[in-house]
Amino acid sequence: MSTLYIAVFSVYTLILVVIIYVYFFADPSSKGASGEVARLITRKIPKAIADTVEACFGSAIIRLFQRFADYLLRQRNPLLIIAYLLVINGAYLGWMLSGEPLLPTKLAGKIHAYIGYVGLALSELSFFFACTVSPGKITAETAPFFNHVPFDGLLYVPGKVCKTCRVPKIARSKHCSLCGFCVPIFDHHCVWLNQCVGELNHKYFLSFLVVNSVFLLYATYVVSLVLLSEIYERDLMNAVFYNHTTGEEFRADMLIVAQYVVGKNSTLFAVWLIAGVMGIAITCFLFYHLYLLWVGTTTNEAYKWDYVRKVHKELTRSFMAYKAAQRYGGVPASRPRRRQRKTTTLTEQVPSATTDVASSVAASSAAAAVHADDTNANDDHSDNDNDEDDRNEPAAAGPSHDSPLQQALSTKAAQEASEFVGCLPVGFQFNAPRDYQKHFVRDIMDKIDDDEADDLPEYLEQDPGPVPTNLYRVGLGKTLWRVFVTGSPTATTPRHKND
Repeated sequence: MSTLYIAVFSVYTLILVVIIYVYFFADPSSKGASGEVARLITRKIPKAIADTVEACFGSAIIRLFQRFADYLLRQRNPLLIIAYLLVINGAYLGWMLSGEPLLPTKLAGKIHAYIGYVGLALSELSFFFACTVSPGKITAETAPFFNHVPFDGLLYVPGKVCKTCRVPKIARSKHCSLCGFCVPIFDHHCVWLNQCVGELNHKYFLSFLVVNSVFLLYATYVVSLVLLSEIYERDLMNAVFYNHTTGEEFRADMLIVAQYVVGKNSTLFAVWLIAGVMGIAITCFLFYHLYLLWVGTTTNEAYKWDYVRKVHKELTRSFMAYKAAQRYGGVPASRPRRRQRKTTTLTEQVPSATTDVASSVAASSAAAAVHADDTNANDDHSDNDNDEDDRNEPAAAGPSHDSPLQQALSTKAAQEASEFVGCLPVGFQFNAPRDYQKHFVRDIMDKIDDDEADDLPEYLEQDPGPVPTNLYRVGLGKTLWRVFVTGSPTATTPRHKND
């Protein structure tokens, strides 16, 4: 039995590590080993399992499973709340029956029993608040209250209206199709809480992560002391163990002692395993969210910034290819506009002197490659992340200027696409390089998302500059202060009663 527990623990830990790596660090669209592992875990293995089950039991069982998965992950339901409470309270019941009666021990005092009651109460209280406090709901009446975050001009632009709610699109907000309304400073929809994490309940969500990670790691520590106490109290490292089956005697070593302690205290070891694995997982999740606060993003925006960096990388690569071709005589310094069909292949080679103008720039192919990768990987890569969100009202085009970008935007094709050129509001003044690069990247992203790539080559002949900066990055200390005091995770302007 002890060997089985150790094997289960090893497999469980390995699976948890792989899942955390795949869903937090690996990119399924990358070409390296990490991308292959991510595709294996998220696409190939599930498809192989589905094909096998369908071949054995028919398509009816697959449809049943799909409906259950849809209900579990894409509809609001209390199942995961119930599951979490069952696991936490079940593990604590196991501790009360198998661990608490052993106190005090050589290494653990009786006080740990009382601390455990307090820890469980705080853990479930924080979970209750995280599940019940609203993230905030944007309506025509509440929009002025939540409209205190400035637009960054890249991920968020003014003048948009949610197509579903018909309310103004406030900076950093997002429409949640599961909850059915727009959430201010949207972070993510948490299936464990059965609601979104937004501006008003962000502090309760973080409090839940802090309290539960501390409590579970503390429980792991106390159970470890109880198990180790038996080794010291009975001097098991100097004992002789007897095999009842073979009659053979063994001198103690670490493996034999561990097998003996685990086999004798199997319930207590199960409590240690549950508390340790869940404690590590929640602690990793906590540090991930602290990192997001430090860099000034939400979970939703983290995917969008990944998309921005990919688009910027392809813009820079295309510009370098264009300059190289121009240097070697393949592309004239100035040329008339040419309409080009968007493809799905990425040309990375530097064009030669005989390269045709249409193939000298990695223009549409670069844009399409980024779009093809990110559409399959994540629907949240830009502010046009779902149908309800951002195919919205046209934004007025800005005044004409002499910059290359403004000249390009003044063309007929750009004016026809004015509904997604929201980065040039009325009154916009082109007076800073940072504004230029920010609006330039935003306009390219919109054209990719709206499948308007006919005139992208001309855009991609321009240097995109450095990656645009994040307006909402104000430092971890200020961000935490706003989360727990003002209720706004990363707003850069104070909230006023008349806002």
